Amino acid sequence: MPRTLPGLLRPALLAVALSSVATAALAGPVMTFTAVFATTGIEDSSESITSSSSFQEAGGRFNFAQTLRDEVVVENGIRTTYHYRDTTYDVEGYWRDAVHVDLDVVAGSDHTAQFHVVGTLVAGQQSRLLLGDLGFEASLSLAGAYRIGEVPEFPDLAQPPAPPVFANISAEPPVPLPGSLSYDPENNAFSATATDAFSASRFLPYHEYSYLAFANEDLLTDRIEFTLAGPGYDRQIRNLGYSELLGTDVAPVPEPGTWMMLLAGVAVLVLARRSRGNRARTTLKST
Repeated sequence: MPRTLPGLLRPALLAVALSSVATAALAGPVMTFTAVFATTGIEDSSESITSSSSFQEAGGRFNFAQTLRDEVVVENGIRTTYHYRDTTYDVEGYWRDAVHVDLDVVAGSDHTAQFHVVGTLVAGQQSRLLLGDLGFEASLSLAGAYRIGEVPEFPDLAQPPAPPVFANISAEPPVPLPGSLSYDPENNAFSATATDAFSASRFLPYHEYSYLAFANEDLLTDRIEFTLAGPGYDRQIRNLGYSELLGTDVAPVPEPGTWMMLLAGVAVLVLARRSRGNRARTTLKST
């Protein structure tokens, strides 16, 4: 069944949507990311840098508008009544800016990837930042194939390679990051990930962070990814509505042949009643 809003609501919702887009364009980003990275020990590398924003719902919903409606469909002699609740509302939440770096590589020896990220806070947008310090989260991951080693004197036992090293090298000394590593022996593949969540002062207009990923020659890395999600700032977004199916009532609708049989039955009942009435009047007259 279609789940669209009534036609009368669409112009108003379109105006709200256009207003939200215009507000977003005027607001501008709170944090501008610039990513600079260097790789060593990796041949045939290609990279791409992207930045994005994602809305995360936080807090309540308000300005509800609700409409109840029914849709009736008759198909194959069955009538189905669909009860819908069409709803629109505003959502409290915040946006997070992010920078993402992808490296497609061919690693045949020890290899290192370093990521240097600079963030510049737009002073005019500080008032829109969420309360408290700025929250950041960095994520690094490696993936690819791996070489299987043997245990001395026990050639039937496999020796997996050493896990990669992830670290925050923004300051001295570097800080190792705990991560997760998984091997897939069936496909001879591995994947490793580490994250670093931290906060920074909201009054610093400039931020710079550096991260390191290192793996030895037994990890044949072919994919390296790095993401840094930046601070959130207040925004409201208009939900353009959804239709919630509340339930269905199904009632049979007789087919044409059934209608004819029912009408014939009614005619028989009418004739029978008339016949009984005539006999009763005849009896009264004879008495």
